[in-house]
Amino acid sequence: MKRIFKYPLKADDRQVIAIPKGSKVLSVIEQHEQIVLYALVEDSELAHTDLKVIIHGTGHPAYDVSDFEFVGSVKLCHGTLVFHVFCDRLEVD
Repeated sequence: MKRIFKYPLKADDRQVIAIPKGSKVLSVIEQHEQIVLYALVEDSELAHTDLKVIIHGTGHPAYDVSDFEFVGSVKLCHGTLVFHVFCDRLEVD
């Protein structure tokens, strides 16, 4: 069955999360002062793959995102910090 799952992210430049194969990255939001990625997944899929995620703050160098897809921007600390989230792909094979 298709379901929407959430994946909490760290506000780190680079990270990798395990996500079921066949998933589709939908969006990112702030939830309880944390960056959260939402994906449409097939919950019966047992095989997982690594999804590479890059997060940069506004004004920080972003030279490493050229092969990544923009997912969205998230405000933290009452809007004083804005982070921009990129994934290596939005459709996971």
